[in-house]
Amino acid sequence: MAMTPGADQAPIRCFLSYVHSDDAVLGVVEDFKHSLESFAHSDRGRRLEVFLDRQSIGWGDDWQEEIREGVSGAMVFMPLLTRRYFESVACREELLAFYNGADELAATDLLLPVVILGKSFIRIDSDDFVVHVVASRQYRDLQNAVIAGPGTAEWRRALIDLANDLVDAVERIEAKFEPVPHDSMSVTPTGDEADGGAAAELPDDAPGLLDLDETLGRKLMDIHDGFEEMTEILDELNTVFVEGSARIQQSSASKGPNNPAILRFAQEAKPVAERFEAVGTRMERTASAADGEFRQLCDLLSSPGTEELREKMAESIAGAEGFQATLNAIDEFLPTLRPLEVTSAGIRRSLKPMRKGTNSVRTAVAIIRAWPGLIEGANGAAA
Repeated sequence: MAMTPGADQAPIRCFLSYVHSDDAVLGVVEDFKHSLESFAHSDRGRRLEVFLDRQSIGWGDDWQEEIREGVSGAMVFMPLLTRRYFESVACREELLAFYNGADELAATDLLLPVVILGKSFIRIDSDDFVVHVVASRQYRDLQNAVIAGPGTAEWRRALIDLANDLVDAVERIEAKFEPVPHDSMSVTPTGDEADGGAAAELPDDAPGLLDLDETLGRKLMDIHDGFEEMTEILDELNTVFVEGSARIQQSSASKGPNNPAILRFAQEAKPVAERFEAVGTRMERTASAADGEFRQLCDLLSSPGTEELREKMAESIAGAEGFQATLNAIDEFLPTLRPLEVTSAGIRRSLKPMRKGTNSVRTAVAIIRAWPGLIEGANGAAA
């Protein structure tokens, strides 16, 4: 009996990351899932499992282990991008976490961004770090197919092409991480190989524990300094807010948006809000870079004999939990701005950079808060 193509291979697992409020209007995610699974199997003979819920795939560790071990059917991360996607802290953190983990394993081909709305926003020169990550890759533009809708010829052509891109990406990684044939495992190891081969597998130029510990320590200090600066900017913005609100209340409301007090507040708030955004963007970039190094470090710390370094790293990141306090202060301050933002479009525009910067800070905090779990994983692997 002939073997069905792909029947002896593990299914490719694809995590679809999207904003639920987008799909509430577009209503394409379920059709997207079924079309992608069907076309991958029908056209390429590869079974595909598309997951829409991070809980259903054990998000955070098993996808990376599959890539590392060279198991057939690697995990693919496919974000469905709109402007709202970049405003979602959870989505930003998911994308950066996958990107950094895949980058460590030289498997970033498994990040397949798909633009369904807002293509003009995806620019390589964007100040938004997550946008920059997407724009620097060969993302797929499915905006016209989504507008045409499921079942149309344009939809089918686009999804068939995407399914082929997905299978191609996975098969490139499978070839790169092809497991050692079973017969070769019978050879008796010697020298370093008798210790598990870990030393032999590391490239000559791969950073060691001390190198990563030093560079990660510098980045953590940069992030700490960023939070200190963020606190100072928040205090400055609060002063502008208190003084500006008082002037607006004392001024004549009949002058409307051209009220000098409103114009002055917008003029004074804008540069402070822009500094806030710049610092937030810098912190997000640094946290993302640190995340990649932290994952490399945890991989090395999973080896026996690294208990002391694991304890040291656990202590250093425990201190980073204090960053949440700054984020809490930001979240308490933002609602106080809403009455003025509603009052004047000029004020709303002047404060917009602060809200964008807040998203960056939230992403940085979300990345850092995931680190204790990675340390626990290293502890478990070394046990």
